Amino acid sequence: MNAKEIVNQLNIDQLLSLFTGKDFWNVSGINEFNLKPITLTDGPHGLRKQAGNHDQIGLSSSIPSTCFPTASCLASSWNLPLIEKMGQALGESCLKEDVSVILGPGTNIKRHPLGGRNFEYFSEDPLLSGKISESMIQGIQSRGVGACLKHYAVNNQEYRRMTINAIVDERTLRELYLKPFEIAIKKSKPWMLMSSYNLINGEYASEHNELLNKILREEWKYEGVVVTDWGANNDPIKALKNGLNLEMPANKNISIPRIKKALKNHEISEEIIKQRAEKIVDLLIKANQIRDNLRKDVDTSYHHDLAREIASESIILLKNDHDTLPLNHHQKVLLVGEFAKKPRYQGSGSSLIQPLKLTNLFDEFKKTLRDQLKYARGYDLNSELINQDLIDEALLMAKEVDIIFLMVGLPEIYESEGFDRDNLELPLSHQILIQKLSTLSIPLVLCLSNGGPVKIPGLDKVDAVIEQYLSGEAGAEALSNIVFGRLSPSGKLAETFPNELDELISNDYFPGNKTQVEYRESFMIGYCNYDIKDLKPMFPFGYGLSYTKFIYENFSLYNDIETNKLRIKGQIKNIGKYDGKEIVQVYVSKENSKVLRPIKSLKAFGKYMICKGESIDIELVIDYEDLAIYQNDYLIESGEYKVLIGSSSQEIHETFSAHVFSNDKLKDENYHMIIDLYKQGQKIDDSAYQEIYKGEIPTSRPIKPYHINTTLGDVSHLWIGRLLYKMVHKQMKKVFTDTDLRIQKMIEKSIEDMPLRSLMNYSQGKLSLRKTKALIDLMNKSYFSGLIKLILG
Repeated sequence: MNAKEIVNQLNIDQLLSLFTGKDFWNVSGINEFNLKPITLTDGPHGLRKQAGNHDQIGLSSSIPSTCFPTASCLASSWNLPLIEKMGQALGESCLKEDVSVILGPGTNIKRHPLGGRNFEYFSEDPLLSGKISESMIQGIQSRGVGACLKHYAVNNQEYRRMTINAIVDERTLRELYLKPFEIAIKKSKPWMLMSSYNLINGEYASEHNELLNKILREEWKYEGVVVTDWGANNDPIKALKNGLNLEMPANKNISIPRIKKALKNHEISEEIIKQRAEKIVDLLIKANQIRDNLRKDVDTSYHHDLAREIASESIILLKNDHDTLPLNHHQKVLLVGEFAKKPRYQGSGSSLIQPLKLTNLFDEFKKTLRDQLKYARGYDLNSELINQDLIDEALLMAKEVDIIFLMVGLPEIYESEGFDRDNLELPLSHQILIQKLSTLSIPLVLCLSNGGPVKIPGLDKVDAVIEQYLSGEAGAEALSNIVFGRLSPSGKLAETFPNELDELISNDYFPGNKTQVEYRESFMIGYCNYDIKDLKPMFPFGYGLSYTKFIYENFSLYNDIETNKLRIKGQIKNIGKYDGKEIVQVYVSKENSKVLRPIKSLKAFGKYMICKGESIDIELVIDYEDLAIYQNDYLIESGEYKVLIGSSSQEIHETFSAHVFSNDKLKDENYHMIIDLYKQGQKIDDSAYQEIYKGEIPTSRPIKPYHINTTLGDVSHLWIGRLLYKMVHKQMKKVFTDTDLRIQKMIEKSIEDMPLRSLMNYSQGKLSLRKTKALIDLMNKSYFSGLIKLILG
């Protein structure tokens, strides 16, 4: 029987049981049709299946699994076939553990470098983000396991993420923030799509008719399941009406009675409920079929080797004056920094993986250097205080070596799901080490362990810089191979490293006020920001050095008007001393456009292996459709386009012109004043933003009177608020011990930003909707109304 036939035989209680989870991690099954419950589990850079009993927030210890590089590192590989292999490995791990769907990848755009969850996302660029997501999903689902693409949509900050209203104009929404989802959904067809916590233009993502029905179902023809992020459901009736299929985690005592009441009052139809349930049943049918293919064993050695290979292709050489790198085994090396023995290899939060085999740089260097290696701790990862004894020890030991290799970065408490970073700075103890060691007449190599961009003090005094991001359980092995020249670095930045935050247009509007964040910068983030302002960042998007040297030769552009494609052909020659890989990037620019556009946008890329002394022929293709902009529909603007071939967004080797013809008629946009404001670094005032937004700018919702989506932090000064805050905090302490330092800050911020509606689910039904509203009335000093609700229960 197919899903529709099964749904038509279910009664209303069976249908509604499918709408909300069986428990924290499982989707309800249908015993009558031998469809067993299925398990969903966190990813996205490894399998985070919770061990033992589930806690109320799903963050307790997990089973061991291969920890691959996190998204910010992975994206720097630009290697789509390799990313697909990682997806296959994730799928194999799921099969072993009877997991039907892994929650990942995350494809949200990096709007601002301080976004707390940026380490889980790929890029500031929609094409690169979308293609990586597509490849990973194809890999996962090739093993008969589902992927869940997340977080749909405009989830670009952690600050008040469960209640913030993201105000973004339609073109920016479509062409920038939705584009990665569109690419991945159309090409790879993920089994599930996770809605985000936030509101978009006044509507919660999980109940957003335009996003879920018009765009996702009607335009993109998506056939899978839409699931909430855990605890993201605001109004189950509105969500069901507008396209949501599944609420997670289990919330039967709250949501199902409300839906039944709405059904009785004709606020929702049984037909709608059946339509939503049909997608769940289809998922159950697909997922139950994989049970015959469950694998008892997974080749974890291969997975570890794959994690090392991915890290090797993702690590970026940012600076290498005087060919300081690679090192050789005859040199006396001082390895400085506690990260060398206690690596920062992943982010914190719901993606925290328990690695199977974690290696560290000290042990890897020791294998090569033996007695030539010296080590100084340099700083204390568990303290933000300056330890002068550790600094002095490093300075003393430096006198006995040929080169210093300094490990610095962001400790776990600096970046995590649940909160945004405060600034771009490294810890002060790391900054002082860089400053002190760079004054010595000894070559200094700096290696960064971080989830996103940082400022590098004294960059001009450092001889070499490596960005390894959070490179997974085998990152130390990969780094050692690159440092000693066994491999040439081939990673390139998938995001821009700014010099200062005030260079960024978005910085004036991030993260917004307590209820609303406005995307007044439009498309001008990342490299588009630096293009429009004609500035040079610390390191540009697409940038990365190699031990070898490539030249671009004999490039040509063919405008294929028969197939509506631009075909770029050329040769890349390796004229250096090492075999290596080069990432070729193609950008397109439209001069004298009728509409607001970035100066240029990435439209094609490819990564190529080229042996020393050899050259290869390459071809990259751009469809005319890829040039379209959105004005009530996707339209192609006729006229001259510039096609730029480069090795980064700011290093262009060849430029060609192509005339593109289209019958589409575009409306002229009054954008020249806005461009001038962007260029001059002036703020976009309300009148200018109305031109971008194409309408009246929504007014921020006031904090008072308090309501169902008021946060605990906003009422913590009231006696009821304090009581609720303490209650939740006490429950959290039962789950997490004092040793769980890496997620303590996340938990504190999560409690502070928790909307009052979440208390109903958190109480597992003990606190009803009526009681919650009663408490809100009391906090609003509507004492009579509140007491009546409490009495009625």
